[in-house]
Amino acid sequence: MQVRRLHPVALLYFWYQSFKSGLLYLFISFAFNFSDKLDGYFGGAVTIILLLTVLGGILKYLRYTYELTPQEIILNSGIIFQKHLYISYAKIQTLQTKQWFYLRPFGLLSLQVETSSQSEDAPEAILPVVSRKVVAQIQEKRDAFQTKEQQTETFPKLIII
Repeated sequence: MQVRRLHPVALLYFWYQSFKSGLLYLFISFAFNFSDKLDGYFGGAVTIILLLTVLGGILKYLRYTYELTPQEIILNSGIIFQKHLYISYAKIQTLQTKQWFYLRPFGLLSLQVETSSQSEDAPEAILPVVSRKVVAQIQEKRDAFQTKEQQTETFPKLIII
């Protein structure tokens, strides 16, 4: 299978995540802007912080990939430290979809994959911006694995002679 990227609208999602992280630095720069002498530095600091959040969002988008293999979903993420997550279709318990207001015009969804080995608070994996087609593919493969498991769990009848 081929490695895929999220929909380009995910750039907005990742930029927003980076911007939330950069808000702390923006507030610090606002807090220390007491003097008129620092006005030029203040504008430069705000510009640098905003550029870093945009760059961080772009890098997160470029480094977040997924692959739908016949046996599992492979998620790759991380800017500095690469994280690889392998989720077998057989382990998937539920697929939860959300359609945020900014995804609705594009017909996109946010997909949460929950497995039996996840922590209670968070899903095992999140695909923040994917098409309905991708969700249908994952659902189809998951259902195929569940029917295979159910077929192997049935025991043959014992014939006693």
